[in-house]
Amino acid sequence: MAANVGLFMYKKFLLISLMSILFFTGCENENNILVGEAVFGIENVDGKIVNWEGKSDRVLLFGYGENEIFGAAKISREGRFDVNLTNPDDDILTPINLFPEGGVSTNTLKYSKSGIKAIVGSFFVYEPGNAGPLGQIYRFNIPLGGEISSLGTWFSVQFIYVSDNVNISGREVCLYNFDKGEYFSITQDVNLKLVKGWNKIIYRSVENSTNASSIEVSNIEPTGGNWYYDAL
Repeated sequence: MAANVGLFMYKKFLLISLMSILFFTGCENENNILVGEAVFGIENVDGKIVNWEGKSDRVLLFGYGENEIFGAAKISREGRFDVNLTNPDDDILTPINLFPEGGVSTNTLKYSKSGIKAIVGSFFVYEPGNAGPLGQIYRFNIPLGGEISSLGTWFSVQFIYVSDNVNISGREVCLYNFDKGEYFSITQDVNLKLVKGWNKIIYRSVENSTNASSIEVSNIEPTGGNWYYDAL
């Protein structure tokens, strides 16, 4: 299976987009988010979980699923963490894919180099002695499941390892069919520069309507992002 950048996260993106339909139709960008600086290549991830519950015996693991781990750190009572990232083995990398499964897509994406392989990392919260994860943390500019009626845009940060330097640009459109003949389409305008190793990818919604959403995919993280904990 191709390395799916943010498949689980993208389902949350779809949910947020669909939630937005309940509040507004064909909205314009009501919230002006200042654009930040592009970041190329990362070796550690640190931050503070804003909705942390004050637990001091939790451990944060960064990896792919529960078996491939690329970093670990203790979470403080205040929700702070600092994870140093390690590189995955080459044999677990798969061809890079910037779109989630489940839809029919067409694209004009151009890659500066072919044969790039990748893997996506996620952050899982564990309690010592507990076999399975308690939850995950994500970086958004809105709380998970929160009120978004006043926001014209949202963004999320994803972490991906690539086997070599590559630039990706172009447009990809994916159509999702739902029950009763309803559909939802997502258009991604991609402008990425990825360096060998770990990178941040930012998905930023720029326009929503009753059955469509437009997203910019880049290395630039706008201001206003926070880390949120989501219990499983």
